[in-house]
Amino acid sequence: MENNPEKFKENLNKESAATNKYYFYYTSDSEEGREFMFYDLDILEKVNINQREQIRVGVRFAQKDPDGRVDNTGITYFFTKNPDGEWGIENID
Repeated sequence: MENNPEKFKENLNKESAATNKYYFYYTSDSEEGREFMFYDLDILEKVNINQREQIRVGVRFAQKDPDGRVDNTGITYFFTKNPDGEWGIENID
C-alpha cells in the first residue's frame, strides 16, 4: 500500500462525498503496519440512478493489523463521471 494522499485524490470526483468523508480513512497514518489482501470481487455492476450512470465495484479483503489480528471485510466503490466525462470515485462504503 502506497499511502499516497495525492495519488488517492487523483481518482476522486472533486465534489463527491469521498473527498470530505472518506479521504482521511484511506490515507491515514494509522494504516502504517497494516497489510491488505484483496481476494474476491463481490459486485460489479453499472446502473442508472436519476439518469446518471454509476459503476459499483465491491471487493472482499483481509486486513492484517500490526498486532497480527486478521479481519475479513468488504468495501464498495461507487464511480460516476465528472463534468469532463471522466470516471472517478464518487463514494466509498
